[in-house]
Amino acid sequence: MKTAFLILCHRDPGQINALAERLSLIRGSGIYIHVDLNHPEVRKGILPRENLRLIPEERSFPIRWGGVDMVRATLQLIREARDSGTDYDYLWLMSGQDYLICPAEEIERRLASSPGTSYIDVIPAGDQRCRRYMKRCQLPYPSWINGRSPAVKLVKYLYMFTTGGRDRTFAPLIRKSPVGQDFSFGSQWWTLTSRAAYDILDRSDRDPQILRFFEKSIIPDECFFQTLFMQGPYKDRRMPHLTFVSWEPDARSPRILTEKDLDLLREKSEHYCAARKFDISQSRSLMDLLDRQDLRA
Repeated sequence: MKTAFLILCHRDPGQINALAERLSLIRGSGIYIHVDLNHPEVRKGILPRENLRLIPEERSFPIRWGGVDMVRATLQLIREARDSGTDYDYLWLMSGQDYLICPAEEIERRLASSPGTSYIDVIPAGDQRCRRYMKRCQLPYPSWINGRSPAVKLVKYLYMFTTGGRDRTFAPLIRKSPVGQDFSFGSQWWTLTSRAAYDILDRSDRDPQILRFFEKSIIPDECFFQTLFMQGPYKDRRMPHLTFVSWEPDARSPRILTEKDLDLLREKSEHYCAARKFDISQSRSLMDLLDRQDLRA
């Protein structure tokens, strides 16, 4: 099995180097890194490796939370892997704050045990979250509406309330979509077969209206790939995604994992191969313990 690890990052080059070292233990791995153009200092600290390709600045994007450039950056990572000339079996999307929680040999075994299966989180159509998330795509949104100031939050609330409420949109206001109205949603992080990932890239390239549509959506990185995957030919070969994320109630971002979470991660490693969110300033000892676990395998 050959796997291309696609990494989106914006901070802590030392942590990215540690992740790249762990990923390099996996046979046939290629590492492709996109650095947020808003943080050029990170690029300078990433160490070169034989199996690592750092996406040049001219093919990189300035990332804004909840904006479409996250999708553009991910598509560029897929493109770089496809154009590398390496025949990858899987493409695995990660953040620079992910880390492996099981040995390299175990990851190789799991991917090889079910070839042709993609690992991607897709919320069932009847789920209350899915009905609520539909509004992210049904209405057009200006880019500034993803801001977190009280004034912006108020404007967003009024916009949603006057267009049908939180869970529905008045039919005359629903905008026409180049992918229809069967949107799918789920976690941003996935592990797709190369065929499935390249199929999504090809469809996006063939129809530029798709990306233009998602430019006016909210948090499109949690919808774009799920929607095109579920409308593609590989949708029936999927399992839950392989990255464990620890959320606390009502939190806007994942909890930082520390040494006290080691037993939790050992338990989760039965189903997951990686986890987030790590912060090297708080998670260094946990990362060291996970490294030693890998070396003992």
